[in-house]
Amino acid sequence: MFQTLTNGLYTPTLHRVLNTDPARSRVTIQFLDEPPFEATIAPLPQLVAAAACGAAANGVGRAARFPALR
Repeated sequence: MFQTLTNGLYTPTLHRVLNTDPARSRVTIQFLDEPPFEATIAPLPQLVAAAACGAAANGVGRAARFPALR
């Protein structure tokens, strides 16, 4: 979701867990959060609006790379 909001400026971190000691157990707790069902998720206007001016430094101002999700 953060990648969509920032129009690709920030990408998600790849998560990888290695259990290097099989004698030691691991406990994983998931925390899942999501916006309300009626929310629209789209790139922030500030990160898309500059595209009309031709500014595209560091991905800021590119045309919307992700469609709005509802």
